[in-house]
Amino acid sequence: MGGQAFTTREIVNFPGFKSTSGPELMKTIAGHAKEFGTEIIKGEVTDVDFSGEIKLINTKKGQQYQAKAVILALAPNLAC
Repeated sequence: MGGQAFTTREIVNFPGFKSTSGPELMKTIAGHAKEFGTEIIKGEVTDVDFSGEIKLINTKKGQQYQAKAVILALAPNLAC
C-alpha cells in the first residue's frame, strides 16, 4: 500500500481514527481488506477494459488480470 497517505507523518480525524500515521493507516486498511479476501496487487497499469462484466487490466510488465471489480488507486504525482 502506498500513495499520498503513506508519505504523511500524521493523519488526524480520519473516520475511526483520532490520530495515526499514514503508514499505520495504510497497514490497517490493507489488513482489513485482506480479511475479506481482497488481493492487493501493485503495478503500473498500461491499459484497462471496463466494458464487460469481467474487467481486464494490463500492466507494464505484460501481466493481465481479470476481475469482477477493480479499485483504482492513482498516484498523486502523475503528470496528466
